[in-house]
Amino acid sequence: MIDKQVYRYLELSKSAVQISHQRSPSIWTHPDLNTNKISVDVSFISADLPSGIGFLMRNSNGAFIGTGTIAANGIR
Repeated sequence: MIDKQVYRYLELSKSAVQISHQRSPSIWTHPDLNTNKISVDVSFISADLPSGIGFLMRNSNGAFIGTGTIAANGIR
């Protein structure tokens, strides 16, 4: 059972990598003066597999304030 899940995950991961390489790179832009900006990225392959969210916060000068991650056990 576990071998099948690992194989499925690897196959779906290959598809996700191919899709992610098709996007053009993004450039970070600073927020308005005296405000903060939170940048978020989500990794999702399948509703049956764990997904992840990563985020970081910077101020209007681009200085790092904080970061975090969240793991989810699939989306229903």
